[in-house]
Amino acid sequence: MITLDRVEFTSVKANDFTEWAHAEFFDLEGSSALVEFTPGFEELAKTTKTIVDIVDFLGGRKIIDEKEVNKMAQGHTNSLQTLHPTNIAASAIRTAIASLQYSHNYPTIFDRLDSKLNNSIPLYANINRALLGKTRSPLAFAKEAERAAARGFETIKCAPFDEVDPSSPISSLQPGIDRVAAIRSAVGTEVELLVDCHSRFNIYTAIRACGQLEQLGISWFEEPVDPTSESDNLTEISNQVGVPIAGGERGYGAKFFKDIIESGAVEIIMPDIKFCGGTTEAWHTGTYAVSNGAGFSLHSPSGPISLLSSAQVTALVPGSMALEHAVNEVPWRADLLDPPERIESGRLWFPKGFAKLDPRIVDRYGQRWKP
Repeated sequence: MITLDRVEFTSVKANDFTEWAHAEFFDLEGSSALVEFTPGFEELAKTTKTIVDIVDFLGGRKIIDEKEVNKMAQGHTNSLQTLHPTNIAASAIRTAIASLQYSHNYPTIFDRLDSKLNNSIPLYANINRALLGKTRSPLAFAKEAERAAARGFETIKCAPFDEVDPSSPISSLQPGIDRVAAIRSAVGTEVELLVDCHSRFNIYTAIRACGQLEQLGISWFEEPVDPTSESDNLTEISNQVGVPIAGGERGYGAKFFKDIIESGAVEIIMPDIKFCGGTTEAWHTGTYAVSNGAGFSLHSPSGPISLLSSAQVTALVPGSMALEHAVNEVPWRADLLDPPERIESGRLWFPKGFAKLDPRIVDRYGQRWKP
């Protein structure tokens, strides 16, 4: 049983668009677990407060199963909602409890990692973070894709339609098509291309865009509409296009992912451990997906702590697809961890033991605070 004592926070600002937020949870026995919960700039204060409130609410309670956090969190606030601070806070706390249980020799999913710690898992390169604040010309997309391919990544993802919205005319699709075409020309046909739509379409524009992208040989079409609010529309799109639909990054809990798999809304689910309920929930969800013929690829355009936790879940689900990695976002990223993050030839290599934040990098680019 775990009894939480307190939580301390660290945030590291990578650039004007990215700040990785971490919570370190301590139990009464003096053990701690470090979790990334990055919610975005606008939600950082609310999510931090929610984590503190829930930890205070749980204070003194003996926690046997991390799923108890759901009931306790719901008793403290309103219902768990998509990307609600309570959702993110509960995910962070559940991941921390599983890690603390493992450190005290309670059975957890992490017991299954012992045979995999000298291994690596495949990554795919998300070039979107590297393009933030820069020109979005087809040439810029092509150059970032070339950089990723040169680092050994065999699959590359881009978000070429961020200027589009559901009311945009068909003509607004062309710049995005041109960006994907430039990437394909730059990296050739042996590199897989994934397209993230960030829910910018309606049914009609999604089908039109996917039809053109299919000719460029893309391997998945991610969230043309939001599966948390437009699951029926996404099912209709999925039924009319020839490219697998991926999505679910904002979803929480096993029922959400079970529903979008069974409805045919997506063929590849993409839980994010920061939002879906934590590492154990992601593992259960991935196992269910693969056993029912769906694809499983965790959403993870985040910092190195989140990537490492996501990699552990990926390694634990036989049949997992490659894991997302935000490439070339900041040159000192690997040094944030001790031991440093090791990404070589498009793969993440597991460190020996638990990785921690390097205090020198935190002092240079970040801050620490206690509630």
